[in-house]
Amino acid sequence: MSALEATIDGGTDKDVEMIDEDIVVISGGELKIDSKADTKVKDQATGFAIFAEQTQDSQPLTVFEPREVVAEFVEEYLLKYEEPVFDNNLLLELGRVLKLVAVRLKFNKEVEKITKEDMDKIFLLLYWIALVKKKEFVEVNKKYNIKGKLQAIGDPSYNFPKEHRQIAQAFSKEFEAENWGIPPEPKRLIKATRVAKCFHQRHSTSSEPNLVKSKADKSEAVVKYPPKDHKIFGPHGCMHHILISQSEYTKTYILDHEYTQKDFRNFGHNDLEVGACWPMQVAAWRDGTRVGGISGTADRGCYSIVVSGAYRGLDRDTGDTLYYTTANAHDGAEKNTNTKENSFTKSLILSIQTVKPVRVLRTSKCDWAGAPRIGIRYDGLYQVLSYKASKSEEKGAYLIFQLKRLADQNPINKSRPTWDEEQQFEEVQQGY
Repeated sequence: MSALEATIDGGTDKDVEMIDEDIVVISGGELKIDSKADTKVKDQATGFAIFAEQTQDSQPLTVFEPREVVAEFVEEYLLKYEEPVFDNNLLLELGRVLKLVAVRLKFNKEVEKITKEDMDKIFLLLYWIALVKKKEFVEVNKKYNIKGKLQAIGDPSYNFPKEHRQIAQAFSKEFEAENWGIPPEPKRLIKATRVAKCFHQRHSTSSEPNLVKSKADKSEAVVKYPPKDHKIFGPHGCMHHILISQSEYTKTYILDHEYTQKDFRNFGHNDLEVGACWPMQVAAWRDGTRVGGISGTADRGCYSIVVSGAYRGLDRDTGDTLYYTTANAHDGAEKNTNTKENSFTKSLILSIQTVKPVRVLRTSKCDWAGAPRIGIRYDGLYQVLSYKASKSEEKGAYLIFQLKRLADQNPINKSRPTWDEEQQFEEVQQGY
């Protein structure tokens, strides 16, 4: 086993000699070989949108939510191969790909053999990590060494593309703050780690924010817990159980591991109230709905869609009737991948056959007069009636689905978010 493999798989190597090109020479536990990053590989993954703020000293502060970001990145892969079943064989295969890519990037060897599919599989690995439930985390981490995999991807010396690194680092900070799922020992709370102390303090009535230094963040990031009575991030606020992990330049919104997230992979309202609204995608994710395009699988059908105004001029929306355009409608023919063969369009087509209703969410950017003025809103259940194929001006093929809102439910609540909710949504960026 090489030192790199030891990091990823969880083994240990004290002294390893150079026995072939894929083995790291280490002495006293430290890597001695360095290599230059290959810019071609870094360019294989596309960039992702971030929300920018400014610190008091005018230095850029980027805000992103790792679960949303990785879901967006993996969507292109799922268009080709459908949402997989993460069984032992697939997870071992993803681990194998990670080791192979890590070796090649680390030593700048055979980098040209790294394919786009390889990099997509690493995104798929990160996507799986995002789905691991808290109650299973300790056992799963022990079996598949999630910690080692995140450290390998997030370590700059391994030369992974920036997007992979940032997601891995964000997850490492989140899990480190929660002691990798291991609860603190009650008898040792006073002398425990900073994580355990903060776990104990967060339930206090103190108005002072609780800070946890993350060992995984070399830039001294802290996970910040809100005061118990905070009107936005407190237990009764719109951002309840969402924490802020912040370093000098980066602020990340993460879901509290102590909170049991509602599974979005259910049909019907999924306990959502028509008119429910959220200031950010991570809050909607917390409450049981995936926000971003089409959510569904080819073998079960579609759970939900989001109308975001991405295809103005193609989507038609009157509130009760919706003509929904699938992704890539603005692409040319040579870039088009959106046919009836991808898993997301298959999920909508299957919903026509099963007659299972689809949740529809609208963002403030959608092209309808009744859209929410800010944030994201759940507007109820719609039945998928039909679809037709069409082509854009650039000759790219896409599908248009017709959806009709079901009558036996509360009407769309155009008053949400209310004025008070709008004020709170605008204050979310101020944090706590």
